[in-house]
Amino acid sequence: MGHLYPFTCYITKLVITLLCVAVIMVVQIRTSSAQSKLRSNADSVVSEIALKNINVSKITQDTNVKSVLIKKPAQVKALASKNANKFKDVFAQNLGSLKNNTPSFNLTIESSNRYQPLQIMPGILPGNNSNQKFVSVITVIGNLNAWGIPLNLNFSTNQNLNRGPSSLINNLFKFNFDPKQFSNLYRSEFNQYYQLSSRVFGGLDLSGYTSQKLLDQLTTGKGVLPAGITTNLSEYLGDSNNMAELLNMDENAVRKKLLTKAMQDSAVQSKMQTPEQIMALKKETVENTLAKQNALHKLSNISALKQKLSEDKYINSLDNMSKDDVAYKLSQLVTNENLVAKLVPSTDVSDVLLKLCGLNADVKSYVNNEIVKQNANNSAAIEQLAENIVERQKTGVTTTDLYKVPQIKNVDDDLNKKGQDILSETSAHNALKDSIAVVKHIDSLVTSLSEIKKQLHANGFDVKSLLQTQNLLKLNGNSLGNSEIAQRLLAKKPGNPVQNIFSRVEALQIGSFSNKLTESQPRDMFINGANLTVKTGNIPVTIGYGRVNDIGSFKDADFQSSIYGASQNLTYISAEFKRNKADNVKILMVSGASTNTTSTTLYTTPAVSSNTIAFTLSKDINLQKAGKFTVDFSKSTTQYPTVNTLTTETILDRKSGNTLNTNGNLFEALAFGFNHHLDLKEIGLSDNFYVNYSGMGYQNPANIGLSGGRFRMGGNVKKSLYKNKLILNLKTDLKTMPISYSADDKWKSLQVQLDTRFVVNKKFNLNLRYVNNGTSKNIDNTSTPVYTLNKMQVDGNLTYKIGRNYTVSHFSIGSQIFSNPTDKMATTANKTLLFNYTQSLILHNNTLTASLLYNKELSPNKMIGNLLNTDVIYQYTLFRKLNVSSGITYLENDNIARQIGIKQTMQLYTSGNFDIDTYLDIRKNLITPQYADLYASCRAEVILRYHLNKK
Repeated sequence: MGHLYPFTCYITKLVITLLCVAVIMVVQIRTSSAQSKLRSNADSVVSEIALKNINVSKITQDTNVKSVLIKKPAQVKALASKNANKFKDVFAQNLGSLKNNTPSFNLTIESSNRYQPLQIMPGILPGNNSNQKFVSVITVIGNLNAWGIPLNLNFSTNQNLNRGPSSLINNLFKFNFDPKQFSNLYRSEFNQYYQLSSRVFGGLDLSGYTSQKLLDQLTTGKGVLPAGITTNLSEYLGDSNNMAELLNMDENAVRKKLLTKAMQDSAVQSKMQTPEQIMALKKETVENTLAKQNALHKLSNISALKQKLSEDKYINSLDNMSKDDVAYKLSQLVTNENLVAKLVPSTDVSDVLLKLCGLNADVKSYVNNEIVKQNANNSAAIEQLAENIVERQKTGVTTTDLYKVPQIKNVDDDLNKKGQDILSETSAHNALKDSIAVVKHIDSLVTSLSEIKKQLHANGFDVKSLLQTQNLLKLNGNSLGNSEIAQRLLAKKPGNPVQNIFSRVEALQIGSFSNKLTESQPRDMFINGANLTVKTGNIPVTIGYGRVNDIGSFKDADFQSSIYGASQNLTYISAEFKRNKADNVKILMVSGASTNTTSTTLYTTPAVSSNTIAFTLSKDINLQKAGKFTVDFSKSTTQYPTVNTLTTETILDRKSGNTLNTNGNLFEALAFGFNHHLDLKEIGLSDNFYVNYSGMGYQNPANIGLSGGRFRMGGNVKKSLYKNKLILNLKTDLKTMPISYSADDKWKSLQVQLDTRFVVNKKFNLNLRYVNNGTSKNIDNTSTPVYTLNKMQVDGNLTYKIGRNYTVSHFSIGSQIFSNPTDKMATTANKTLLFNYTQSLILHNNTLTASLLYNKELSPNKMIGNLLNTDVIYQYTLFRKLNVSSGITYLENDNIARQIGIKQTMQLYTSGNFDIDTYLDIRKNLITPQYADLYASCRAEVILRYHLNKK
C-alpha cells in the first residue's frame, strides 16, 4: 500500500483546495450581493423609467428631491405592495403545501418474545440463542418517503443459530429504493395544474385567480382614485384574456399597459397631470441627486479640504458665516488644491485637442454640455456641504456626515412641493396629486401580479405552461384533447430536484440483498453491502460492494475442499449498452479477495488467500420468432500470495515441472455461457435452455461456491393445452464438478422434474409432480451412487357447499423412495407413503379447520418412523377487535413420542397504533419422548407491534 501514499496526499490536498475556493466564492458572493443591494435601490428607479421611453425635457431640475427618490424602492415600493402583502403569506403557504417535502413514514416496530423450555443441541452451540429459554427478536419494517423518494427499510435481530452471537453477521438489515414505487409518485403538468386550481386558486384558473386578487386590491382605491380611472382598470382587469396577456409580460410592460388603460378616457386625461410627467420628474430628480452624491464623494477625497474640516479651530471659525460665505471659502480650498479641472472644470474644450482627436462640432458641443452639467453638480455639492456645516450645531452631525445628502421622509410631499413650483394653479396641483395616486396604485397592482408569478416560480410552477393548460381546457371543453401538447402535459415527470436526481437511479440497495450479475450465473448471490444502478443516458451503470459468505450452514461442514469457493469481499462494476429491446451488450468486471479461513461457531473451513478479477462480456441477440439468445464470455485472473513465497519444495517443483498453473492457461481460465429463451404465446409453448462451462483455473467471485472446472446444462419446456386447462412443465439439470485437479475424477448430478396442472372446473383442480434426483461420484472411470431421490405426488383442491356454508378441501398423496448408501443408517432404499388432508368450513364469520398429516414407512429400514399429527381449530372473533383461535392436537411418532394438547392464539387489533399477538401450545406427554428438544411440552410466543405513521 506504500505506493498509494503520494496519490492519497495529492487527493487530500486537492479536496482541501477545492473547499477553500468554495468558501472564498461564497464570501465574495455574499459581499457582492450586499453591495449590489445598496446600488439597486437607485438603479431600479432609473432603469424602470428609462424603459418607458418617457420624454423628460419639460421637467426642471431639482437638487433637493433626489435624496427622497434614492429610497424609492424601500419606501414607495413598500407602500405600493402594502395591499399585496395581505394575501402573500397565505398564497405562499398554500403553494408550499403542494410540494409535500415533509418526510413521511409508515413503520412497524415488532418485538417477538419466544419461550422454549429445552435447549437445542446443548454443548454443540455454546453461547447461542438456542441455549436460552427466552428469546427476543426486534424487527423494524416499513417505508419512508422523503422529498418524494420512497425508501424501504427492514431490520431484524433474528439470528442464524449456526452463526454465533456476532450482530454484524446475524442481524438482518435491508434498505432499498424501489423504482416502481417511485414512478407512481411522478406528477404530470396537468396534475399539478389541477392541484393548484383546487387547493390554491379556489377552483379558478390562473387568470381568474389573479384577476380576482387585483380587483379586490383595486377596490381599496375607491375614494382615492378618480372614478374614471377605477372604471377603466376594473373593466380591463376583469377580462381573463387581458389577464393572461399581462401574466406573459414583464413588470415594465405591465406598468406601461396599465397606465395606458387607466388614461385611455380623454375626459380623465384633460383633468389630470399625465403620469408620464410624474415619471419624468422622478427620473430627473434621481439623476440630479446621483450627480450631487458623486460630487460630494469627490470632495471627501480632497486632502486639503479633509485636513481643514478635521480642525476644530477652522470649523469654529465658520460658525458665524452665512452659507454663501462658507461655500466661497470651500471653493477656495478646492481651487488651491489645483483640482479645478478635476472637480469644477470651467474652461472650454481646446480646439487643438478636438483636432488631434478628430472630433467635430457636434461632439464639441456635447462635451461642453457635459462639463456645464458637471459644474452645476459640483457647485450644488459645495453648497450642500456648506449647508451641512452651517446646520451642524443644530443637527449634531459628525465630520463624516457632512458629506451626506439629507433624506426627506415623505416622497409624496416632496413631489407635491415640486409640483407647486411647476404648476402654480390649485387645480393643476390637485391633478398632480391625482397622478401620483394613480402611479402609486398601479405600482401596487404590478407588485401583486409580480408576487404571484414569483411565488409560482419559486415552487416549481411555470406560468407559461399553466396558461397553456388553461387555454387547452377552454378550447376543448375542460378536456385536454389528443394533441401533441396535451400528451406532453399528461406525461408524468419528477416533481422536485431530488426526484429529478433519483429518476436516474434504477436500483439502490444497502444491507442484505440478493443479486444476479450475469444470466449464466446459476443462482442469486446473497450479499451484505451496497448496490447502485444509475442511468447515464441510455447506459445503465451498476457499481456494488459487499461480502458474500454462503458457507456456514451445518450441512456444509463436509465441504471443506479448496475447490469450494470460500467467502470473499466483492467489488463489481458493469455497464449495459442498450441498442433496442433485446440486442444489448453488457460489460462486467468483478474483483474479489478471499481470506485464509472461514470461521463459524461450528467449524473452521480452510481456504487459500487470493485476489481475483474476472471480466465478463454478455451479448443479447434477438431473433424474433426464433427467440432470444444470450452469450457470455468471461476471463479471470487470480493471484495467490503464497505462490511468490520461495521454499525448497517450491524451487524443486518448478525445476521438475510439477507446478500446476491453470491461471496462466487461456482456455483453463476462461468461461462461457449460452442461454436461449423462446415464448410462443400463440401455441402456448415456452422454453429456456442453458449451457455453462468454466475451465479448471477459472475463478469468479460472483459465482460464490462454484469455482472452475464446472459444466452445467439444462432447461425447461412449458406447454399449455385445452385453453390453459392442462399445463405441462418439464425441467432438467445436469451438473459436473471436479474432485481433483490432477485426475478426471468428478461429482455428477442429474435432476429431472415434471409438473402438471389440470383444471377440471372452477371448483376442482389437480396437480401432479414427479422428481428424480441423483448424485454420483466418478473415480477412475467407476461411478458410485451417493444420493438418489424418486418422488411422485398428487395434489388436489376442491370447493363446494355443505348446506349454506362454503367449504374447501385440500389433499396430497405421495410416494417417496430415498437412498443414501454412504449413510450408515440407510444402507438400503427407504420407501415412504405421504398423506395430507385439510378441511375448512366457513360458518358465517367463523372458520372450523381440521387437518391430518400421516407418513407411513413401507420399508423395513426405518428413518423417520410412522408419523401421525392431527389438529382441529376453531377461529372466531370477540368484541369485534379480538381474533381468537382455539384447538386440540394429537401427535404420535411410533414409540419416539406421543402427545395430546391444546393450542390457543389471540390477535388484538386496536383502532390506534398498537396490536398484539399471542401463541400458546401446551401438550401432555403420553410417553417419555426420546428427543425432548424436538417434542417440547410447551411453546409460547408474544408479539407486540407498534405502528408509526406520519403523512
